[in-house]
Amino acid sequence: MLLLILLAFLSGVTSMYSYWKRKEVGRLRMEVEVLETKLRRYMRLVEELRRESEEEKRNFNIDLKILELYGKGYSLRKIAKEVGLSHTTVARRLKKLLETRETPESRVREALAT
Repeated sequence: MLLLILLAFLSGVTSMYSYWKRKEVGRLRMEVEVLETKLRRYMRLVEELRRESEEEKRNFNIDLKILELYGKGYSLRKIAKEVGLSHTTVARRLKKLLETRETPESRVREALAT
């Protein structure tokens, strides 16, 4: 009889332990899902920043090329053909660069200063 009571008690303890374990596992799974969601969001942000950085580098190189070719006396259409942009885009970018007296080098210095 005592053995049966002891077995019943141990069975209850075991089932309570299982209950708490399942509850803890469920809580941990939810935490993992939240962390995975945050990780995906951060990965998207990193990818977006990488693309923006590449675009800025590309624009910087294009501006340098435009200024170089303009300095050599190339026409806007010839520059446009060389850099792969329309002549109106080249004219607009060149105007902006010359009006503000902003050079790609000064943009780099500004970026490094901030």
